[in-house]
Amino acid sequence: MSSCHMLVILVILSISILSSFPTFQMNNSLPRCMQGITLVPCGNRMFRVSTASIPDKALSGNPFSKQKSITLTKRSMSFTNQNKRTKGDSASIIIKLSIPRIFHGHIIGAKGHRINKLKLDTNTSIRAIPENDEIEIEGRKTDVDKAKTKIEQVVEKNKTLVPPSHFLSLPLSDSSVQHKVENFQNDILSLKLPNIDPSIMNKPTTLHITIGMLNLYRQEDIDGAVKLLKSLDKEINELVGARTLSVKLSGIKIMENDLAQANVLYSEVKDQKDQDVITKLNEFLVPKFTTAGYMKNEDYPLKIHATIINTSHRKTEGNDDENKPYKQNYRKMERKPFSAVQILNKFSNIDFGISRIEEIHISKIGAYDEKGRHRSEGKHKLP
Repeated sequence: MSSCHMLVILVILSISILSSFPTFQMNNSLPRCMQGITLVPCGNRMFRVSTASIPDKALSGNPFSKQKSITLTKRSMSFTNQNKRTKGDSASIIIKLSIPRIFHGHIIGAKGHRINKLKLDTNTSIRAIPENDEIEIEGRKTDVDKAKTKIEQVVEKNKTLVPPSHFLSLPLSDSSVQHKVENFQNDILSLKLPNIDPSIMNKPTTLHITIGMLNLYRQEDIDGAVKLLKSLDKEINELVGARTLSVKLSGIKIMENDLAQANVLYSEVKDQKDQDVITKLNEFLVPKFTTAGYMKNEDYPLKIHATIINTSHRKTEGNDDENKPYKQNYRKMERKPFSAVQILNKFSNIDFGISRIEEIHISKIGAYDEKGRHRSEGKHKLP
């Protein structure tokens, strides 16, 4: 038999075989390279065959002609995110953690290193939303739970590194006392001592006795602390009694042991009765705010005082910090202590007078009202 006869027989056999299989035509919306092609199944495999090479009867007469053909479109060809759904797991979920924005820098890390590592380690998408005090996590539930735990660990680890936002205090609002403090500060500045400048002087209008520092990083924390203070009205009034609370400020001291390396200079409360009442207030209020989570549990002896100089406020002029929260392009500097030897020798017995204490305030650090006082978020009025 000649080779020509063999070729004819093979073509006839091929057409007969093709006529017994279902065929699926492609949608015209497919790429040009797939147009005019019919997919022919054979066992577990699919073959591409030119539609023109198949007889009409093979297409119209196959037993599956009534079955709808499978049309491949661009949508069905798109890839799916493996984080969205995997075999044996549920669909992707999104959760939002309420994390104060002051912690976001610790979660993100330098140049995004920490948050990128968290994403890789947990196979999730993590996004910080500072305007809402939120961290958004997206992924499979098991991965999201893992990321949530890791983020909470970062926050807990860095709690001690985050400064307080507010403080609980007894404002000393007597104008005569404030005026004497201002004169004293001017006298110190006139001495022209090294490392002493106006920026480290506490404003006389902000004079106060601190009860404790507060960590109120969200509005809900502020609202909760104010509500707590107001709920203690009756107990506070019972502790203070009917008499008006007032304090006598006299003399000056420093917090440090070395007079030549001072950072904080303050005046003491001299009257023992006043000290006893303030001590009782402190012993009552601190545990309440600590238990509520608004105050850190710090174990150090109470020192009833009014700060007059504090080097932590030191600032210097600069023109490269326009985004800093300090006015006049100021930027905070590293603490530089000053020598208090000459100051104590000259003013150790200074008397600032007596100031009434009329209120207990929750105040925001670094925020002031129109009168130059610390801005109050909420207060309790004393008898």
